[in-house]
Amino acid sequence: MYKAEASILLPAGMVRTMAWIRAYRKNRRNEDALAQQTLAQEAEALWQRIREPEEYSAPSDPFGASTHALGHISDGVRESLAQEAQQMAPAAAATFTFTHAKLMQAIEASTPPRPKSSPWHLTRWLGMDWAIPTARSFALAALLLIAVGFGGHQLGTRHAARVLPVQKLVDDFDAGLRSPTPFQLVADDPKTTESWLSQNLGMKVHLPAPKQSGVKLLGARTHHLEDRPVAQTHYLKGNVRVALYQMRAPRYGLPDLDEVQVHGRLYYTKDCGPYRAIVWRAGDNVMTMVSPLAMRESLLLASDMRDNTPHDVSPSATATPSDVEPPA
Repeated sequence: MYKAEASILLPAGMVRTMAWIRAYRKNRRNEDALAQQTLAQEAEALWQRIREPEEYSAPSDPFGASTHALGHISDGVRESLAQEAQQMAPAAAATFTFTHAKLMQAIEASTPPRPKSSPWHLTRWLGMDWAIPTARSFALAALLLIAVGFGGHQLGTRHAARVLPVQKLVDDFDAGLRSPTPFQLVADDPKTTESWLSQNLGMKVHLPAPKQSGVKLLGARTHHLEDRPVAQTHYLKGNVRVALYQMRAPRYGLPDLDEVQVHGRLYYTKDCGPYRAIVWRAGDNVMTMVSPLAMRESLLLASDMRDNTPHDVSPSATATPSDVEPPA
């Protein structure tokens, strides 16, 4: 009713102008909604390219060029930040040590001195000077027992520490699967990855040839385990993520692991719930492959990786030359 009255009272030109304005606003709203939908699709494609590479499919990405460009920029930024953090780490540690020392000195200076007292004063006052040498002997004997016991405990602790903590590697792999930034370096070339890991860890790193091993290299991370540098690389076997850890630990023991020979080479295995850990020695290095694959598939994949890793040590002299099939 009101619109009819307005159209009667207003000139025809003004009515047409108002109708045009309403249509224009409607078109703008539609264009804004379409632009927001396009931005959301581009963001989703970029997210898969960076965070979920196994889910990303370049042929089906309608924004392939822009996704690749933004992903390349993101990889470069993350690599630069990681290198900067590593370069700043020694300076940060030195600053913390200096500040901590100053703080402890300030605390010690602010603590009032305690009055000195000697337990021998009371002994002399009671006329029992003869007891002083005996008491000293007992004190020395007690200190000797404590030192021997503490030293033995420390030796036992150090000896126990020289065991490969397989479960920690498995936990690290599980955390990497859930991490939004699973890689410090995104690369599919083993030579580039070897060079990057060797420079950042200060150790020589050798990686298997991905194509010959039947896997796709996704990226790498630097890792530390019990103050030892660890090279960590991630691969894709079909649609399954697999990780390979390399650390220099010639004296690490491998107890509580099952032994099996595959193609004449010795491997150590452990079933860790949803994951399998396959361990083998390569000279002074200990290699550990962690994957959710079945034990038989994990062993065969580890064997392929070992066979296609340059500069790997030859099989042990105690290994039999015949091929022994891994357990099902």
